[in-house]
Amino acid sequence: MNTINVKLRIVGLYFNETISIEDRVELTVRDVMDEYIRLNPNLSIPGGLEYVRYPELPMRDPSRDFVRTISYHFNGNYNFDADRTGIVPPDGNSLGNRPRPAGIYTLSEDLEDYFPNIHKEGLAWQYYVVSESGTVKSRTRVKRDFQSFGEVVTTGFKYNLSEGDTIIWRLVAIAREPNYLYVH
Repeated sequence: MNTINVKLRIVGLYFNETISIEDRVELTVRDVMDEYIRLNPNLSIPGGLEYVRYPELPMRDPSRDFVRTISYHFNGNYNFDADRTGIVPPDGNSLGNRPRPAGIYTLSEDLEDYFPNIHKEGLAWQYYVVSESGTVKSRTRVKRDFQSFGEVVTTGFKYNLSEGDTIIWRLVAIAREPNYLYVH
């Protein structure tokens, strides 16, 4: 069995781990997350990770599989800068020089909770795949739709996870309409 090492980062939850996983042609972002969870299945102890997907609905295409919530039991020692710059946590600049307490951190998107005229912004999970050399491998495909984290890319833009890649998850705010009125 040939394995590769893929780094998984989840911004805002202080998650930054390298996962060794079996190398195969159709390796997905979900496969990497599931492998980490297989090895760290208990959210009640430090290192535990879990995610919640949107429920499968009869009218929804089952290949359109998206993350709604990610939870991580942070152990209190963040290792983002140490592997790149030699800065020893918690003094890394990515945390603003403030240690974060250990515990369970959770972030959720809210795009399906949208009610017109109430919420002008929405939170959505996005992931990026970056090669070891820094090239972004997961650009938006030609047809401009969203790619689920468990989907194998077979049309449009194609990328394969490979040794040294980094998967970066971010929960981003998206404005659905103008949120400030411009008056001359």
